[in-house]
Amino acid sequence: MAKKKNSTKRKTEKPTKKLQKCIDCNLKTDDYYVTSINKGKIVRCCNCHELNILRSTKFDIKFQKTEEVNHE
Repeated sequence: MAKKKNSTKRKTEKPTKKLQKCIDCNLKTDDYYVTSINKGKIVRCCNCHELNILRSTKFDIKFQKTEEVNHE
């Protein structure tokens, strides 16, 4: 017969996220994204992060269309 191991799992508490201040809206939140830039790391809340992605995507598409027109 196989011996059963006494497995006593300790309950570990999930670490709580610290409240961080968003660089764009200056509100403290625990739902944030950390982004690395040349000068270090910045923190953006979820809403500001999504808006930043939308803005950068619009800029990239606009810039790409301008390049296509110039090459033709």
